[in-house]
Amino acid sequence: MKYSAVGALVGVLAFFSAGNVDASNGFYKPIRCDTCVTENDFYAQAINAGNGHFLVYNLPAGTMQYWHIPSDPTPGNPGRPDRPMSIGVLSGQSGTKRIPPAEATQELRIATQAYSYGKNTLRPIYVVPVERLTQYPHVRDSTVHDLVRDKNMQRMLETATGDTATLAAAVDPNFLERLVEMGQVAVSYLKLKEQTAAIIKVVFKDGSYAYFKATVNNPNGEYQADSPRTAGDQYVPSDIAEVEGTWSSHGGDNLDRMAQHFRDLGAQIVNLGPQTGSANTISCTGAGQNRTCRVVRVIW
Repeated sequence: MKYSAVGALVGVLAFFSAGNVDASNGFYKPIRCDTCVTENDFYAQAINAGNGHFLVYNLPAGTMQYWHIPSDPTPGNPGRPDRPMSIGVLSGQSGTKRIPPAEATQELRIATQAYSYGKNTLRPIYVVPVERLTQYPHVRDSTVHDLVRDKNMQRMLETATGDTATLAAAVDPNFLERLVEMGQVAVSYLKLKEQTAAIIKVVFKDGSYAYFKATVNNPNGEYQADSPRTAGDQYVPSDIAEVEGTWSSHGGDNLDRMAQHFRDLGAQIVNLGPQTGSANTISCTGAGQNRTCRVVRVIW
């Protein structure tokens, strides 16, 4: 799909963002097996999983087989060289190969294409500078240290990252088209619909960032609470209970800002070394709400 078609796609996105019913299915049991090639590969996955109706699929290859494994062992070995018994399987148990539901075949087709356009993932990451999402100076000038403690900012960016125009401009159009197609899947037999999403990496002015998950079934993006990181890829806690471990300035992070963040969360800060120096490492210990962070300072 070319960018000239983005306008039409935005309309489709807006329609599905308004609400889409996803019927659940509990009859078939999906099994992902990206190494399955032969019939025996698929069969072994199903029969080793016990009894039931199994949809065994190879996502990158877009291939799938439906096997029904009965509750009671069937007397006798299937006796076929392409369908030997698997290790640990009851001797004599066999299964029946059937035709997969058309909806499951469609879901796999869309997911395989999305996986390819997403460069071997159903959740590709697209980088968006925060200034492209908002005109509010207090947000544009913020960092993830502010984001993790500001629910209003989180909701504001959730709205922005779920905006149809933002998605059309930031996300690869081929992947976005498959994302829309996946939104039209009524019954997700393989549970691939819930796995398919565009991940928007919102980058702040200091290089810190956080992820927001965008799908066509939700009018807003979804803030990923475990994702906030500094420019040096160090986790930024949002709660005092998470303030434990060691943070280093070796990746170029400003640990003075991190120390102040820990203080704001309620940690006791103990400075070690020259008081006029820059923070080199922060080591935090404690339990519950009682945390002590030792900040080692050095003069470069």
